[in-house]
Amino acid sequence: MDKGAANPSWMSVDFIAKIDRKEKGFVSAWPFQAIQVWSLRHYPPPPFAITKKFRTAFNAAVREYGIDRVKNLRTTRPPKPLLEIIVKKMKK
Repeated sequence: MDKGAANPSWMSVDFIAKIDRKEKGFVSAWPFQAIQVWSLRHYPPPPFAITKKFRTAFNAAVREYGIDRVKNLRTTRPPKPLLEIIVKKMKK
């Protein structure tokens, strides 16, 4: 994600697992793993399609908001200012 956001996709999370610090590839900033058990066809449909227009708007919004700010989020919930930028970019 050094140049922007690549390939956003939907994921349903069935449960969260804590990662052992001794696990290969452990990153202290992300000590948990989101687990999706089934393929997306086993879950309710996403609220909207990830179209080419959305991908372009999302990538531009991430760059405008700040790639490092997005990388350092401590939540999977996007901050309201980032969402507002995405909406602005989608309206273009």
